[in-house]
Amino acid sequence: MTSFGLPYGSSAAATSASDRHVRWILFAVWVGTLIPGIVFVARYALTNPFVDEWAFVPVLFKAKPAGPWLWELHNEHRFPLPRLIYLGLFRLTGDLRTGCYVSLLGISLVAAGLMRLARRIRGQASLADAVFPLLLMHVGQDENLYMGYQLAFMLTAALAAGLLAVIVRSVDFLPSPPLRGRGAGGEGVEARRVENEVSDGSGPQPPHPN
Repeated sequence: MTSFGLPYGSSAAATSASDRHVRWILFAVWVGTLIPGIVFVARYALTNPFVDEWAFVPVLFKAKPAGPWLWELHNEHRFPLPRLIYLGLFRLTGDLRTGCYVSLLGISLVAAGLMRLARRIRGQASLADAVFPLLLMHVGQDENLYMGYQLAFMLTAALAAGLLAVIVRSVDFLPSPPLRGRGAGGEGVEARRVENEVSDGSGPQPPHPN
């Protein structure tokens, strides 16, 4: 069974010097957006609860059981896994800013993963891939970086990016269309053979209605 890739690139690994240079530039962009994020969290992340987090204080300090709280509605959302991570981080460190660092690290890994995925699809790195760290890691999204509970939304973005990667990579395992008829290769010859059989009546014919 053959497979087909996306029409604008090859999955072959690029090894040219220009590709390595672009990858170093992308790495520099990624680090250059990560460092300001770390500085921002260290300086501005809140050590006290903020807005919705005040409702979590009884659970954080064990005045209420955590089990029912994990499945409680938050507006129209349910966040059992992010709440479990948020609670676990606070119980381990006693510091709400831990969630801010996890959010920054998580979204940084998402940006790095998307750059790697784009390079794999295209077959080589491109400066256009810098859009991922520039859009996802900038400190303009300050509320996502100074409020620990925002890791719930970071995790949602990470899961969405992971699903995207699975969808894109699954293209490699899909069967090739039976009739392509392009180029001078074997697939084009096979397509013309089938077309000739249908036209001269020697190939399979559609059933006639009774």
